[in-house]
Amino acid sequence: MSMLRKWVKKIPGAFRLYQTIYPWIAPDRHPYQVASWVRRNLAFAEKHRLSEMVFGRDGAWVRDETGLEFLYQPEWQGGVGGLEFGRRHEAAEIDFVVSRLTEGCVVLDIGANVGLHALRIANTIDGARVFAFEPVAATAMVLERNIRRNHLKHKVTLFRVAIGDSESEFRMTTDQFTGNHVIGSGDPLPRMKNIETIPCMTLDSFVASQGLKQLDLVKCDVEGVELLVLRGALGVIERFHPRFFLEIYGPWTERYGYRPQAVFDFLRDKGYAYLRITDDGQVLPPSGSFETDLAQGHDFYFHREGT
Repeated sequence: MSMLRKWVKKIPGAFRLYQTIYPWIAPDRHPYQVASWVRRNLAFAEKHRLSEMVFGRDGAWVRDETGLEFLYQPEWQGGVGGLEFGRRHEAAEIDFVVSRLTEGCVVLDIGANVGLHALRIANTIDGARVFAFEPVAATAMVLERNIRRNHLKHKVTLFRVAIGDSESEFRMTTDQFTGNHVIGSGDPLPRMKNIETIPCMTLDSFVASQGLKQLDLVKCDVEGVELLVLRGALGVIERFHPRFFLEIYGPWTERYGYRPQAVFDFLRDKGYAYLRITDDGQVLPPSGSFETDLAQGHDFYFHREGT
């Protein structure tokens, strides 16, 4: 092959033909296959403005603008919240939560999914401790890998349990990626192979089991089970008065037989006021109408009045 290479270099146009043909006849084609793969993917990434991605034997990772890396699952199309396309899923909400936290804070992330909130808090706030709850096995596996990938095991602790209003069990969907949820009485029953039975505990019992002496914020995105979480946190609310960052959406709460206003009423009776984060990222006070507030966004920050 070396003699052929020397010969074709002397003939105009022949070397270009040689470069085209050689990768297909070379004894070791792997370097050329890798080069071809890289060229194709660089062109695709530039055309579609993809985020920075890291490929290795342990998978493909999407790197966000803060340097955190999240496992990309090809079968979960959009399962990194659109980060692969440069979009920041729930960017305004995450930025808002981080802005309200201080050094040494303790945070519970209930419905942590792949860790967009938990990892950002742990990576940004000095001395933060985050307890992340993700009950669905496949999602919890991804979250665990994300925690390890970003060297945050000393700050983020994963628990594969559900949080509700009793010590019991929940049945959960497993095939809806970021939308997995507790199966409520209003749900059509999915196929049994797409159901997991998950142990459930209350926030009061969890905090007691961990011996927590501090609790600053509870982020809760549990697809409609928010009121059940609050009902199981009466002791925590009385002792710590934590702030709550909740996603509240009518069609989800109706699965469990209550209207969204019940969440507002529950926390108002405990002395909480709220701010709302609209769909376009604005942080606003209550409008005076629950219907208006819910129509403009589904993320709410509850805090004790005067704090």
